[in-house]
Amino acid sequence: MIPFFDRIDRADRVLVVGCGGGFDVYSGVPLAVRLIARGKFAALANYSFTSLDPLTEERLSEVLWRVDTRHGSLPYFPERWLCEWLAARDLAVPVYAFIQPGVLPLANAFRQIVAEHAIDLVVLVDGGTDSRIFGDEPGLGTVTEDAITLVAADIAAPGRVLLAALGFGIDDFHGVSHHSFLENVATLGREGAYLGAFSLTPGTPEADAMLDLIDVANARQGALASIVTNSVASAVRGEFGNFHATDRTGRSTTFINPLMSLYWTFEASRVMAHMAFGAALRKTSTRHQARLAIEEVRDDLTLRPRQPSRSDSRPVITAGGNTSIIGPKGREVDVPVAGQPAPANGFRHNPVGRQVVYQGTPAALIRADILGAIFDVGVAVHDLGGRRFVSYFD
Repeated sequence: MIPFFDRIDRADRVLVVGCGGGFDVYSGVPLAVRLIARGKFAALANYSFTSLDPLTEERLSEVLWRVDTRHGSLPYFPERWLCEWLAARDLAVPVYAFIQPGVLPLANAFRQIVAEHAIDLVVLVDGGTDSRIFGDEPGLGTVTEDAITLVAADIAAPGRVLLAALGFGIDDFHGVSHHSFLENVATLGREGAYLGAFSLTPGTPEADAMLDLIDVANARQGALASIVTNSVASAVRGEFGNFHATDRTGRSTTFINPLMSLYWTFEASRVMAHMAFGAALRKTSTRHQARLAIEEVRDDLTLRPRQPSRSDSRPVITAGGNTSIIGPKGREVDVPVAGQPAPANGFRHNPVGRQVVYQGTPAALIRADILGAIFDVGVAVHDLGGRRFVSYFD
């Protein structure tokens, strides 16, 4: 029932990568635990925010380090705490860190790991949902690292990359629209790129492993405890609403809920195909270049509203049939009379109101019904000074 599991169960050697930076690799640990329990090989890697330059023992390339418990203890070192947790449980899992590269060097680092361990599947795991950004959303969250990782993995292992996201709703703090995310999931679902959703369920070995790892990291990390992983852990443990597992969220309002414990999974290449700035990112060597490329592409995009306007207003037709009410936001569609050229793309954006204008015959009634069905909105026809107006409202 969940195509994602069909894909990973067919693989023998899997690289699980935290794609958004920071503690995102922790969201991949339950998947690694499941793979190991089934006799598979698993390696872990993370787009790291830790400065590893002083730790030269295991530097494998310009941007790639292998991390283990021999590395010194730094104030912020999620990968080190992960290695300690793995070692305490006798789990021989190699752990790698990518030190904030752009796409080209990161793709080379991916190739190096894939070759060394004969990897046949790469699973990118995002703590949050901003890795499913297409580019025209009202807010991008912290998309740069996610997008770099997604594009680099696709270059290095084309056709062998899956994407999973854990923590629906957490990125609201960074301006990510839940409506846009769900709309993107629907788009990917129509194309067969959505591989299903499943829950990190309390009492299972996978969930218990992640909760234990987060507790260990919290004890080591102190004041810099991860907001994302602690929000997920709170949801798995059954907390709800404005609950704060860390003081870092104390001045904000949270909404911990069961949806945060869901993994949403996708075919990575199909996600990237929708990413408006994907092609521009392929040329970048640094994170700064990637950020500028995203901003440049986004400047030319028409952004979606954060949430479609929902109006309870409905046209009120007076005895004379002359009343027209216009909704607060939306599109205006001009449908010309027969024999006249149609407007470009059939509609034009209008930030003021939603109105379909038809000049001509009573055939406007048929056209109104068609438009109402297409846009799933209420439709009414008005007669203003001998001209027919078709208004629709969401």
